[in-house]
Amino acid sequence: MFPTIFGLASAGLGKDRKIGGSGLIMAILGGAVLTMVQGQVSMPIG
Repeated sequence: MFPTIFGLASAGLGKDRKIGGSGLIMAILGGAVLTMVQGQVSMPIG
């Protein structure tokens, strides 16, 4: 699934493909990490 999403997201970027790929990876990892951090912070607070 990921190779298809990556290919579609980076299509047409030309020479900016590396920056676009980096942004896509950061968005995916940021969503995963931020969700985990929010869960850990909210548990003690209630």
